[in-house]
Amino acid sequence: MVDWRKQGTLVTMHCDARGVPFLAAGAPRAHGAGARELASALRTDMGPFEVVPATPVTRAVGRDEPQPIPEVCLPYRQANGLGYVLRNRLPLLFVRNRQRELLGDARTALAYALSRPRHFAEELAAIRAAAPEVMVPEAERRHLPADVIYYITQPYHSFTTGFYGIQTGIYAVTQPGIGVWLGPLVNRSGPLSIRAGLVETDWHRREVFLVADWPKLDSDSLLIPAGSALAQAWFVAYDQSGRIRHEHSPPPEAVSYDHEWRTTTARLVAERRGILAHNSGIRTVSLDCAHCRMSMPGAADDPQPEHSWTDLYVPTYKTLRRTHN
Repeated sequence: MVDWRKQGTLVTMHCDARGVPFLAAGAPRAHGAGARELASALRTDMGPFEVVPATPVTRAVGRDEPQPIPEVCLPYRQANGLGYVLRNRLPLLFVRNRQRELLGDARTALAYALSRPRHFAEELAAIRAAAPEVMVPEAERRHLPADVIYYITQPYHSFTTGFYGIQTGIYAVTQPGIGVWLGPLVNRSGPLSIRAGLVETDWHRREVFLVADWPKLDSDSLLIPAGSALAQAWFVAYDQSGRIRHEHSPPPEAVSYDHEWRTTTARLVAERRGILAHNSGIRTVSLDCAHCRMSMPGAADDPQPEHSWTDLYVPTYKTLRRTHN
């Protein structure tokens, strides 16, 4: 098994190769003296994204939820826990103008909102409230102009028609043949539609960025709160494709494993170690039922109570994993 901790390292950065803080791109008044004032106010111990290890369970699971919930499935949990999750440090603000067009970058969107403070009062209040989290202590910024340092959002820019690029302030150092997969959250939706990309970071020594679809706005603006999970990243071997072949039947090792699987399943069922789930509705239509075979459309359109059944979820995969690993 590959120890990915030895294959790569994610590095978060405060500023780019020119020495400009990444977050400054989200501040419309950070130019000239304002740019220097903002740079002195921003904390240098963090990048524009918080990078945290992904977790197998990503939501609160209620005790009254019907079983089997996805969280009882080991492959599902392992997929959730791949790599790292990226959370934005500041709110993301997307704005449409009076022609219903999305503005092209974070700085312009915030400047537009500032020009109409009454219309965007709630958004501006949320942005001001979030700003101190990325700033040095108040005593060190008290002398700086509030209109410069408190009106700052998560940076993004127009990537191409229909897409935004979102700077992450992250670059990776990896072993030969290892890259970084960067894309949408696994098994859950986020506030933005993120496109997946694989960067060959064993030679590409530059920060990576997210690519997001233009969001669909129900009103003139969309504000995504700071700390939202936006994307997921993990290390992959990018140039190691396997072969594809066809076999008439499983190989001997698969046959023996199938026997072990069935034996283990029967034992777990006998020990009442399965999880029951009562099913009713369209999923209960079955060709094993004479009524359903007689009129499949009628059974599917108006399922009867007697068609309901109970599913049994058996944790065979989890049990055999402990045996074979």
